[in-house]
Amino acid sequence: MQLYFIRHGQSANNALWAETRSNQGRNQDPELTAIGQEQAQFVARFLSRNGSPDRYDLYDPKNTAGFGITHLYCSPMVRAVATATRIAEALSLPLVAWKDLHETGGIFLEDPDTKERVGLPGKERSYFAERYPALILSADLAEVVTPKPVPQPPPDDERLTLPPEERRAFLHAAGATRRTRGLSPRETAALLDEVQAS
Repeated sequence: MQLYFIRHGQSANNALWAETRSNQGRNQDPELTAIGQEQAQFVARFLSRNGSPDRYDLYDPKNTAGFGITHLYCSPMVRAVATATRIAEALSLPLVAWKDLHETGGIFLEDPDTKERVGLPGKERSYFAERYPALILSADLAEVVTPKPVPQPPPDDERLTLPPEERRAFLHAAGATRRTRGLSPRETAALLDEVQAS
């Protein structure tokens, strides 16, 4: 069995952040932008490409035989449903909304005065039935989809810090990141020490 996690296409909130680096004007459950719709279509075409079916039983880490996707699940957030709908159509698969599939924090807006994240309900079942009639909504989804509560980020003075040995072990286990790619483990640990000291 192989699992593929696919991120939604660009949402209105993604575009807002890219343009302003601010959450002001953020939508609690945004639609895809035109770019996001193109991205969803591109991924759908890519996943539906056919390889050689007789190769499905072989070790195929590059999916040269195609992806052989048999099940498709998505978050009950609009941007995820819109992206997954394109994929479901391209693969001729049913699309099932799974209430526990969503990013940490789920649907929220930031209180302008306190800056705390306020968890909000998602769209109603009727919204999805009207706009995404092929989406399968399981019986355990409430009339209004409400993701898990929103955790608050810790204050700056309570940031998680690790002792140097644990940091090195973590970095070693995590592998290279964009900023540390090409550095030795010792150089990477030194860089992290500098970042945490600043």
